[in-house]
Amino acid sequence: MIDTTLAQFRFHLDNLVGCIQFDYNGYSCGVDPIGRARYDVWYGNTDVTVTSVDDVLCTTIFNGKTLQDIWDDLTEFNY
Repeated sequence: MIDTTLAQFRFHLDNLVGCIQFDYNGYSCGVDPIGRARYDVWYGNTDVTVTSVDDVLCTTIFNGKTLQDIWDDLTEFNY
């Protein structure tokens, strides 16, 4: 696992560097920054499109939790 901080994660998305994949609760997850106003977020077979990095961090897609809520439980980061 890459030792990733929330600040590094946010920087990566803010700069549209590319997709970030990770595992949570046995599911493949990720965030794909398509543009400044479009971020695709997925958790297993569930996906949503949001319009900001703040929304990426605060949308309740992970079994009713946000990315910020589950941050310490994420594994297998792949940038």
